[in-house]
Order: sequence, then structure tokens, then C-alpha cells
Amino acid sequence: MSESLESLIYQKLKKVMPLQLFEFEDQSHQHAAHYDEAKGGGTHIKLKVVSPIFSEMTRVERHRFIYENLDNIIKEKAIHAIALDLSADHS
Repeated sequence: MSESLESLIYQKLKKVMPLQLFEFEDQSHQHAAHYDEAKGGGTHIKLKVVSPIFSEMTRVERHRFIYENLDNIIKEKAIHAIALDLSADHS
């Protein structure tokens, strides 16, 4: 059985950063009317990640960090869009 997309992303990020919070939401169903591939799920996701590693990064650097570390998963799983909510603390 293949590993879930949520688990793949969580495990990858856990390897490269301390995670205080990780939330995953598959929002593909909201796009199924205009993006046929979304009907199967896993194409549009939302991630909320809290990690102290972000405290020294700008917003752009945080996004780059996530995209660089998830690059292979994004390509392999044909993820079309990722909404990111990234912060250094739980505020």
C-alpha cells in the first residue's frame, strides 16, 4: 500500500526541520469543477507549519525552503497548488 500524501510530506519536512505544528488539508474537491485531475484528490493542498527554523527567515525564504524540500513530492504526485501558512510560533 502506498503512503498517503500527507504522510509523505510530514515525513519529509520532519527530516529537515523541527515541527511544532503540522496541518494538512486536501482542498482538491474545491477545484474539481474547473480542474478535472482534482477529482481524485491530492492536487490542491493547504499546509500549516510552525517551526522555530522560520524565525530567521523572511516570508519568501520560508516558502522557498518548503518548495525546495518538497520538490520531488510535488513533481511525483503532480501537485498543482499548495497554499502555505508558515510561522515560527503558534501566534
